[in-house]
Amino acid sequence: MIGGYVYPVREKIRQAGGLWFARHKTWMMPDRESWQYIQSLLPGDF
Repeated sequence: MIGGYVYPVREKIRQAGGLWFARHKTWMMPDRESWQYIQSLLPGDF
């Protein structure tokens, strides 16, 4: 699950298979590898 300011990498999240859950305002990633990839793209400590 990824929440917060991810606008700069939103398209990368979609390409990695992320699904947006509007109710919780979070992205759900299909596996740990894709989650770690997106986390590495985010600025600062996440």
